[in-house]
Amino acid sequence: MATKRTINHPDRIIKALLTLTAKRGWSVLTIQDVAKAAKIPAKEFEKLVPDKAALLVMLGRYIDDLSLAVDIDVGQPPKDRVFEALMNRFDVLQDHRDGIVPILRDIHKNPCDVVTSLPHLASAMGQIFTQTNLEVSGWMGALRLLGLSAVYLSTLRVWMDDDSDDLTKTMAALDTALQRAERIAEWLTP
Repeated sequence: MATKRTINHPDRIIKALLTLTAKRGWSVLTIQDVAKAAKIPAKEFEKLVPDKAALLVMLGRYIDDLSLAVDIDVGQPPKDRVFEALMNRFDVLQDHRDGIVPILRDIHKNPCDVVTSLPHLASAMGQIFTQTNLEVSGWMGALRLLGLSAVYLSTLRVWMDDDSDDLTKTMAALDTALQRAERIAEWLTP
């Protein structure tokens, strides 16, 4: 008896999404466009991706999976661990730059897209703390999570315009932001 070959739909969907956003941008894209490009029947696609917000969540998880797959040396100082983990994330983003930058440039045009992205941002930053073996609990943990999110978002803005091959500007911005966050954390810690 022949077994039915299963196709990894999320990978096909992400590939189609990034190809389309590289060509057209995010704001004009429809889920029907992505379904067609991924060659997935509309009814099946709608079960996986009911709206554009679900595409953002799927893309975020894809980026998480790739960036969290790299082991971090937990023997390093905390700042160095976080730097390495976030640079792994920027390396993943860089690998898909042509499709991701248009999403980031367009996302602010729809407040629902921004709001939909916030819980995933918090989750992704929490996973960075887990990956780097750093504590994130209680009210101080909430502040750390908020601070790391601010560091990531400020560095993301630099990354979007970083045209260097080795992400020099991104690394410098991340290092500066982490130093600033470290000083604030020291000030807040009794």
